[in-house]
Amino acid sequence: MKILILNAGSSSLKFCLYELPSYTVITKGVCERIGLKDSFIFIKIGDKNIKKMTLFKNHTEALEQIIHELTNKNNSLITSMTEICFIGHMFVHGGKYFYPTIANDESIAYLKTAIEYAPVHMPKNIEIVLQCQKTFPDIENIMYFDTYFHSTLPDYAYTYAINTDYTKKYNIRKYGFHGSSHEYMSKKVLEYNKNAKKIITCHLGNGCSISAIKNGVCIDTSMGFTPLEGLVMGTRSGNIDPSIIAFLCNKYNKTPDYIIHMLNHQSGLLGICGYSDLRDIEKHMMEGNADCKLALDVYIYSIIKYIGSYISVLQGVDAICFGGGVGENSSIVREMVLDNFAYLNLKYDKKLNKIINRCPDRKLSTRSSKIDVYVISTDEEIIVAKRLFDFWQKKA
Repeated sequence: MKILILNAGSSSLKFCLYELPSYTVITKGVCERIGLKDSFIFIKIGDKNIKKMTLFKNHTEALEQIIHELTNKNNSLITSMTEICFIGHMFVHGGKYFYPTIANDESIAYLKTAIEYAPVHMPKNIEIVLQCQKTFPDIENIMYFDTYFHSTLPDYAYTYAINTDYTKKYNIRKYGFHGSSHEYMSKKVLEYNKNAKKIITCHLGNGCSISAIKNGVCIDTSMGFTPLEGLVMGTRSGNIDPSIIAFLCNKYNKTPDYIIHMLNHQSGLLGICGYSDLRDIEKHMMEGNADCKLALDVYIYSIIKYIGSYISVLQGVDAICFGGGVGENSSIVREMVLDNFAYLNLKYDKKLNKIINRCPDRKLSTRSSKIDVYVISTDEEIIVAKRLFDFWQKKA
């Protein structure tokens, strides 16, 4: 019995094929830099890590490449897609949906109306589901919503201080995102240190979020009503004064929707320096590009502020964890963030930090450090796979 889990990010498409009920990974990988000229697919087959430079104009083309790799006879993974009992889809937001849901005409129709909750991700999520339904009409598609892990936020953390007539009517509250990643990282930290009761998890990629986790329960997270709130990100502004939206509407005679689109797609790191990918920014910064240096400084500053505020919320911190494409692979970002917390007697191995990119999970902090620091290769798909398989079994 096999299941395929798909995770469509703003510029990536992760995939993982599992053998059940053991949850053995048959293969996994990711299509990255979708929509950019140097996009590629990275796939793990047995002990081999294969990277192929392939142009993906959109997520549908990335999905086609993934299916080709899965069914390619030379890879010896599956003979056909009929071996898969269901396809699981990770959705960044479900609107009124919080729990696993079958993809059908009714649920997809509702989610199309909820695109405004997460305009960067939702269209990609829906695009992949529709393509799977079209290409494999006999395979069931089940959706998992990444708002689930943050459902434990206390009311004072998820409530916005605006008129309750609006919040109650339109379900306006902090939802939080990247939930499966934060859940996975926090559980991994507890495997290494069962006494870590106060954990701060940093999911850093093209989209970024930080969560405060106490006794295994999420009590606050940086993203909010939509994934636009919080940290500075690849193309998203993160926190800004809301008055800026009205100011720009008036100055440029634009609609609020236009400005929100700009804040989601043309802002963040891209807005400051013209690049949305940290790898490009770090490269050009080293070459002396002042705008790239400023972009990185703004990015780091936003991370430091959230970690500092969550240390206060947790009344201390036992462990800080980095995950996601940037968190796992940018030694520069980790170093700039961690150096700021030396005043808390946080100590880490700088030499190790520079060489662990794309390596297995590692502990960076030294024995004399009062705070543990981990780099975790986050595995959102295994969290989703277990939840969806439980749902599928109960449904059957």
